Amino acid sequence: MKNNDNEKVISIWIWIFLVIFIAIIILVYILSLGNVNIANESKILPDFKDTKEEAIKKHAQLQVELEKLQVLKLKLDRYFKFTYLIVRVLLIGGVSTLVYFIGKYFGAKTLSDMLDFYEASIIILFGLNFIAFGTVANSKEFIKLIRANVENFVWRKNLMLMTKIESFQKELVTLKESINESDGTIYNSNKKN
Repeated sequence: MKNNDNEKVISIWIWIFLVIFIAIIILVYILSLGNVNIANESKILPDFKDTKEEAIKKHAQLQVELEKLQVLKLKLDRYFKFTYLIVRVLLIGGVSTLVYFIGKYFGAKTLSDMLDFYEASIIILFGLNFIAFGTVANSKEFIKLIRANVENFVWRKNLMLMTKIESFQKELVTLKESINESDGTIYNSNKKN
């Protein structure tokens, strides 16, 4: 009987220890917002090897390529801003021209008549806006859609440009660290045998 009680006590303590251990792991994970790697895995060096000179050469080539990509990004940003400005000017010019010709068609002879037609066209545009979009917020979404379409038009051939720039920057950092830490041989994941 005494042996059976000892087994129950040991079993209870094992369960208590297990629950406390799991609770501590969950607590550490939650408090660190998921950033703690409990296994604490170190960096695994790839199988591919380069000499220091090859790494320096590759580093220089990556820097040149990165500079080219950054210049291309600046050009595309300027082109997008210019194109989006032109689209906005064309929209405003189109509406203004439409209002002018509607005023002329209905016989506006003076500036006062033209302003009356302009005010009437604004009321009509607000009515059409409400019919088409429902609210002013939905018309803002339409403007964002126009912006997205212009942006897609400009960036259509270079959609992955930012990803390339970021990967090149990371690769340059790892190459630089490898070159600084090396004593003749470095490990590099980008060269394949």
